[in-house]
Amino acid sequence: MIINKETKTVQTNSVFPNHNWMEIHEPGEWLLVPRELQDKAMEMSPYCDLVFDENEEGNKKLIDIVEADRPVMPEPERTPTIEERLFAVEEAIIAMAGVRSC
Repeated sequence: MIINKETKTVQTNSVFPNHNWMEIHEPGEWLLVPRELQDKAMEMSPYCDLVFDENEEGNKKLIDIVEADRPVMPEPERTPTIEERLFAVEEAIIAMAGVRSC
């Protein structure tokens, strides 16, 4: 499994599990996810932060994946009931016919 450093999206490949994906992706954009973090990556992606440990040579190693804030989703609009839709259709027919209801 690999994860994109910017978008935090993951890619898996069960068809070719031994293929080196790093050969086909831009260097620096993607990194291999250690086996112990793969469940976290699948569960949290793309709403996660990557935690790195940097050694003396400046190499970064992915050591954890933590959940990030998810965007607030707007409430879905209320769907009109069948009665409300029928009333709206009746009102439109009446308006087109020029008839006034009592």
